[in-house]
Amino acid sequence: MNHLFILTIFLSLGGTAIAQGPPPPDTTRYPYLRNRIREEIQLLRFDSNNIKHYLALGYYRMQMQDYAASIDDNTHAILLDSTNSDAYSNRGMARCFMKKYREAMPDLTKAIQLDPTDPMGYLNRAYAETESGNDRKGIADLDTAIKLKPDYAKAYCNRGMAKRRLQLFQAAIQDFSQAARCNLAYTEAYYNRAMTYADLNDWNAALADFNKAIELNPDFPFSYTGRALVKEAFKDYSGALEDLNKSLGIDPNNAEVSGIRARIAQKLQTETKNHQ
Repeated sequence: MNHLFILTIFLSLGGTAIAQGPPPPDTTRYPYLRNRIREEIQLLRFDSNNIKHYLALGYYRMQMQDYAASIDDNTHAILLDSTNSDAYSNRGMARCFMKKYREAMPDLTKAIQLDPTDPMGYLNRAYAETESGNDRKGIADLDTAIKLKPDYAKAYCNRGMAKRRLQLFQAAIQDFSQAARCNLAYTEAYYNRAMTYADLNDWNAALADFNKAIELNPDFPFSYTGRALVKEAFKDYSGALEDLNKSLGIDPNNAEVSGIRARIAQKLQTETKNHQ
C-alpha cells in the first residue's frame, strides 16, 4: 500500500524548544519523481479511468510536497473507486501535512473502516489526533496498531512521543526502547529516548542515546543540537558549540539553533573571563 506517514519530533531542553514538522523533501529525487509524474499523466491520456495512475500521481506529488495536487489526485481515485482505502489514507495525510487535521480526520477514519486490519491506518489517524493535541486518542489508535503488528517500531516510537508530551516519562522510555528492539537502526527511537532521559535530568543516559542516534544518522541535525544541550548541562561549552556548529552545518537556516549557539558562546566567554 502506498500509505505515507511522517514522524514529528519535538526537542525540549533547558527551556528551549525546537519543533520539526514534515522533513524537507529529498530534492535529489525530484528528477526521478518529475519523470514518473509525466509518465503517469501520459498513461492517463490513454487510460483515464485507471485508478492506479491517480494513486501513483498522488503518491509522487506527496513526496514532492505538492499536497494540494496530491489531494486532487486522490479525490479522482475516490471518484473512480469509493472503496479504495489507500486513496482516503493518502488524501488524509496530505491534509495533515497542510495542517488541516480536522479535514483529514474523516478520510483517515474512512480508510480504517475500509481496511480495519491495516495497522498503518491507525498510525496515520494517530498522527492527526496527536498533532491536534489529542494525545490520549492518538495513544488508543497506536495501541490498536501495535496489537495488529507487535513489531511495529514506528507505532512504539510515536506512542512514546505522545506519552512524553503527557509527561509519562518512564512509559515513554519503555516504548522507545521497544521501538529500538524492533529496529536496531531506528535513529528516532534513540533520539526520542535521549530527549526523555534529558527530561528526567539523566544526562549520562541522554548522552549515550544521542551518540547512538548520531552514529546511525550523522546527517540528522537535531541529534547534534540535543547533544549540545546535554553538554551544556555538563558545562562543556566548547563541546556544545562544536555540536551546534555541526547542526547548523546541516541546517544553516535554523534561527533557533543559532540563538542557542549565541547563548552558549556567551557562557563560554564568561567562563573564560572568570578563569583568567
